[in-house]
Amino acid sequence: MTIDLRTGDRGAILSFATGAGTRIGCQGVKNQFWHELIFTHTIRELKVAPPPVHPGADQSLRVVRELGINTTNSTPKLYIAADVSHAANTLLAQAGPGAGIKFVTINPFSRWKYKEWDNRKWGEVIDRIWEAHHLPAVLIGSVEEAAGCQEIVTGREGRAFNLAGKTTLAELAAVISASSLHLGVDSAAPHIAVALDTPTVTIHGPTDWRAWRIVDERHRIISPEMDCLPCNKTGCEGSGSSKCLDELASEPVARVALELLGSTQQ
Repeated sequence: MTIDLRTGDRGAILSFATGAGTRIGCQGVKNQFWHELIFTHTIRELKVAPPPVHPGADQSLRVVRELGINTTNSTPKLYIAADVSHAANTLLAQAGPGAGIKFVTINPFSRWKYKEWDNRKWGEVIDRIWEAHHLPAVLIGSVEEAAGCQEIVTGREGRAFNLAGKTTLAELAAVISASSLHLGVDSAAPHIAVALDTPTVTIHGPTDWRAWRIVDERHRIISPEMDCLPCNKTGCEGSGSSKCLDELASEPVARVALELLGSTQQ
């Protein structure tokens, strides 16, 4: 059996290619007639769950819900295997703040530059957290983002560490799970943090956070107060850079981070 959670052509074709006897899909917005031939069962009406519900997860849950599969908690959950946790702790001991030391994690970069914030402001947030709580920051990301993370870390010996490009994806999740707070831009890491029940502060510029995230006492969104947001554009006037993020100061990000750290460490 295959269940296509999307409405596009790719999933429909792949479902058919599996040769599965039961192929379940939903009617797409374009009402492609040939989808009726590909799927053995077609869901024609997808019901959105009433809040509170995880908006990103509900896009998939509303499909399987029609099949009689449901859950009382829509927030995705991740679990860290013992060997992965051990590997992450070893890495933190060797290249991070040390074993057993509390810290925060930061993902400063995204696959898309129009979602990113200024390196200097990340440094200011790191300094504020260190001054208030004496917590070092562990920067995470891909190999390609390691140089940018190093730029933020440089000059902050003892209060910031660069693990970008040094972890597997599973180890990255384990590092986030061990942190007291995760701060970042709109990328994969904040989603991983929420699924691990690590408190988060996530910066959103042009992208609409309401389509993907829940805000509560443990998970906060920082979005500039501008009438044009959310615009869902890939930068202002085709520049690839977002003015809303360029003008966002470090103070509101640091303030919310300190509030969360104060409440979670009591």
